[in-house]
Amino acid sequence: MPNVDNYFQQPQGTNVTDNVAQLGGTVNSSGTLNVTGTFTSTSRAQSAITPNAELITVTQAEINAGKELIPAVTGKQIRILDIDAIVSGNFATGTSVELEDSNGTPVVALQYAVAALTDGAFLEADTANVTIGAGYMADLTASKSLRVEKTGSDFTAGTSITLMISYQYV
Repeated sequence: MPNVDNYFQQPQGTNVTDNVAQLGGTVNSSGTLNVTGTFTSTSRAQSAITPNAELITVTQAEINAGKELIPAVTGKQIRILDIDAIVSGNFATGTSVELEDSNGTPVVALQYAVAALTDGAFLEADTANVTIGAGYMADLTASKSLRVEKTGSDFTAGTSITLMISYQYV
């Protein structure tokens, strides 16, 4: 049976742990891949940065009121890695939906203009009528949560937005 070998190495000199994963294996006669491998860390300083992913649905009423999406951790910052959204219903009246931290002067990660909030829309950071803020792919304010807020008037239509948020605490 064929052998399967793979080698992964993170670029040296990054601010995260320098790791090496070496995997190998064989495919048996029934097509099953038997994997063996090692994982070693060669970091000068261990870093416990673990990516997280959340799937959160927020209703129109929750958007109008504002809602915490990702809780704060004392002394840590939330780093947004990616956010995608699926819209249910056609939102109207409000100006935009913002994903921002809970600081008094919030750092905005993404802003969805009402023109983007149409039924069935799949929104990514580079979609039309989506604005990338200073907090996207960056660290939010330390010890603050990630929230969803509306700008302008309350939304009078629209059902919900399902958010797929990838982030880490740093």
